[in-house]
Amino acid sequence: MLRLKELLFPSIADVAVLSLDVNIEIVRVDAQCIADGAVCPVCGVWSNRVHGSYLRFPADVPSGGRSVVLQLRVRRFICGNSGCARRTFVEQIPGLTCRHAQRTERLRSTLAAVGLALAGRAGARKWRGDFDNASLNALHADGFGHPVAQTDWRERLERHSLGWVCAREDGSLIGFVNVVWDGGVHAFVLDTVVAQHRRSSGVGAALVVTAAKEARAAKCEWLHVDFEEHLRPFYFNTCGFKQTAAGLIAL
Repeated sequence: MLRLKELLFPSIADVAVLSLDVNIEIVRVDAQCIADGAVCPVCGVWSNRVHGSYLRFPADVPSGGRSVVLQLRVRRFICGNSGCARRTFVEQIPGLTCRHAQRTERLRSTLAAVGLALAGRAGARKWRGDFDNASLNALHADGFGHPVAQTDWRERLERHSLGWVCAREDGSLIGFVNVVWDGGVHAFVLDTVVAQHRRSSGVGAALVVTAAKEARAAKCEWLHVDFEEHLRPFYFNTCGFKQTAAGLIAL
């Protein structure tokens, strides 16, 4: 019988699964690195002198259709080279983590593969891509489950948006996200929508990745989102958003 480690991290060495909790929507995995030591990324000197440890919560690939919440304990080592500019450093797990990343390497690779697959189709995922109001209204009706409206999206987006991302497949609009902004360093994701027949295929995540990339290119420093509770795993675990304090007034 396969152990949990082989099931969850089949190609990654030096990881131990400490506990696992599974419910209908989420798999929670508590894990840690069990390597004897690590190499300083600056001078290349190996060290096993532990300075401390802390928890990381990188977004990981889904498992069995469920979002994965990874709680990974990593250690900070003291560099063994007294002349090194880096006195301490945090261990990285090859194939799983890299410095400052909010996604695991395998999730990053999966999203990159989705992006390449979409990019392989003409006009599939495009910043400020062309669309018509009828197609976007039909997509919103399909994605959000309401009657087809007659919203003039073109006029609304041209007035208020930093940009938007269109996802197309064989010429049809299958995904869309709107990015508004404050004219400065804050951008906001609104109404991420994916056609029902293309959900759980990475399209929504690819839309948000593109939105973040383009907002960053526009010199924005923060990308905000609010969402209904059932979308928490998508935005926090898949897309890498962090929980913050916020408020709302119904008008």
